[in-house]
Amino acid sequence: MADQTFTAGQVLTAAQLTTLQANSGLVPITPTSVNGTGVTLSGNTVSVAASTTNVSVNGVFTSAYTNYVAFIVGTATTDLDCQLRYRAGGTDLSTSVYQYASQGWFGAAANSAAATAQPGMFLVPSFGSGRLSSNKIDFFSPATASSWKVSNSNTSFSHSAVGIIVRNGAQNANSTTVFDGFTIVNAGNITATITVYAYRT
Repeated sequence: MADQTFTAGQVLTAAQLTTLQANSGLVPITPTSVNGTGVTLSGNTVSVAASTTNVSVNGVFTSAYTNYVAFIVGTATTDLDCQLRYRAGGTDLSTSVYQYASQGWFGAAANSAAATAQPGMFLVPSFGSGRLSSNKIDFFSPATASSWKVSNSNTSFSHSAVGIIVRNGAQNANSTTVFDGFTIVNAGNITATITVYAYRT
């Protein structure tokens, strides 16, 4: 829809406000359910309280939208690497159809990782003890039958000993399955919030 211009003191009608809402870039998505120890759902926010199990978010990808973004912000009691798996009908896709590559910096040192034929995608970056991890993950066409579903994530978090940790990565799943959710596969103690939005097109 076309942009609108308003003047000072103008009273907006209900129709104009509806149009403004329809033109917004991100649409909050409320999961149909969540799974995992210490995992709760309030509105469109998933809260994870010291979970030592996998954290699953169900019913967020539909044919109503093509692309999505998830924000995962939290900490862990120990340093750990996590995997991300797509999910359909309450079941993870855990076969070795994933691949990923990442590059970044740990303090002043560069680091990278890459692998193919994996049972999950590397969540870039990992959670760490005593530091805040901020993850932004883009999901491209997860609810379509396209054979490549790509996710990108960018993040940084601080650490008192080494400074800033930054990683950028790309992951994909070679699968024609229509997915409706995802799982964070972890082996540590995570406290975090997860929110999912659709990109309006």
